[in-house]
Amino acid sequence: MRAALRNRLLGVAVAGLYAALAPQCHDGEYLLGTRCADDSECGPYTCVLGINAPADALGYCGEAQRDPVAVSGAAGHTCALLIDGELACWGDDDNANGRLGAGSPLAGPVQLTTRIDDAIDVETGLHHSCALRRAGGVFCWGDNELGQRGVGVESGEEARPAPDATVTGLSDALALRVGDNHSCAVTGDGTVVCWGDNKYGQLGDGSFEADLEEVGARDPATVEPSISAGPVGVVSLPLMTHLAAGAAHSCSLRRARFSLDEEERDTGEPAPNDKEIWTVAELDLSARVYCWGANDRAQLGGLEGLPERSSTPVVVYERTDAEETSPAEVLQHAVALASGAAHTCALIQVSTGVAVQGAAEEFAADDDRLFERSVACWGAGDRGQLGDGAATDSALPVTVAGLGEVAQISAGAEHSCALQTTGEVMCWGANDRGQLGDGATEDRPTAVQVASLAAATHVGAGARHTCAVQDNLRVLCWGDGEHGQLGDAVTSSATPLLVNAFAPET
Repeated sequence: MRAALRNRLLGVAVAGLYAALAPQCHDGEYLLGTRCADDSECGPYTCVLGINAPADALGYCGEAQRDPVAVSGAAGHTCALLIDGELACWGDDDNANGRLGAGSPLAGPVQLTTRIDDAIDVETGLHHSCALRRAGGVFCWGDNELGQRGVGVESGEEARPAPDATVTGLSDALALRVGDNHSCAVTGDGTVVCWGDNKYGQLGDGSFEADLEEVGARDPATVEPSISAGPVGVVSLPLMTHLAAGAAHSCSLRRARFSLDEEERDTGEPAPNDKEIWTVAELDLSARVYCWGANDRAQLGGLEGLPERSSTPVVVYERTDAEETSPAEVLQHAVALASGAAHTCALIQVSTGVAVQGAAEEFAADDDRLFERSVACWGAGDRGQLGDGAATDSALPVTVAGLGEVAQISAGAEHSCALQTTGEVMCWGANDRGQLGDGATEDRPTAVQVASLAAATHVGAGARHTCAVQDNLRVLCWGDGEHGQLGDAVTSSATPLLVNAFAPET
């Protein structure tokens, strides 16, 4: 009690003394500062989550713990969505590019310098991060050389360490995904917009960067880069519900949850916007998965004759016979997507066809007892990231082996993970840094269970590491930790490690 009181008083004193410079810390946070040569505190100041005070803590603000509900990882950093709509990130700040949103590289979670208290999703890219806000706006922070923040770009503009403006012209986003250097969102009317790097057509607006051979250029510097510093519409994609973004490709999903009116049945075209088609009364439309961007590893699916990049969406097909093609049958039951560097996985939900006993009992359409869920993947597979046991690329979706009932999926650069309905996490693919969490470092072409991890509620795969949230609101991470992305000082771990900042109070 005496120590807690001292910490609280110290926190209040420090907050008052440096109010002009320091951010306002909330309960459950420490105030960090940099000590000057004369051992006085001179900033910059950052609020850090946690219970165990770091060595350079100036004061502890309160006793309440801030609870994580979801995690997202990239190459060198990790971010968590907190239950109150705020965010925390940790890892390497990428040479001050600001992808942590706090302006200083720290192994422990840090609160964003600019406070966000209404986030409903956070997504991480190679050099930037973005958050979807409750009202539909999107904030991005970090590097902006390729327009990743979506707020315009000027020559020589420096990265901003914290979100400072909403993505231009985007106020009704329903879903958000972030690739290496680009981002995409589903808007309120079901269309998709993207911004950032467009070298391979990953923005889907019909353009991409000119090829050196096409323009006869010898020096890459003479080719004008293709970027968009604000959202552009993806060509011909109405009624989308889900997204995925890889290193240089993007995918979207139209779920099979539309009731067609008579006009649409007759014409095959979507009904006007004033017609009520967003109901679950009928399942007349099959799901469709569309992909665009880089295709050097069959990221866009099984249609023969596709170039190595496409600037407009193509349907992921099942057959490659030029005279007989059809959308992949397994993907007609897709309900969610996740993309790695050059592969994509889909969560498949198929009706069991089993009637529910008891006339008085009513169940929602998504009730677990009415569906079986599996995972299918396509694209690059040389590290086993497709999970079918073959460890080869596949343009056709293949079913992941070794999974039970799946609730959620996530994909890293060359590995993939699935959260099962039992709370266990299964992973497959590249494992050189222990990112599969099974205690080994050998690649796995089929799913293996993450060791010593139970009761998980969310999984997020980074480039070469993975994190999960448990039902007790702890966060555990494993895999590559060279940049502090595990929330600890270790450089790698093949089994889950607790991120101490989110450890429950004992």
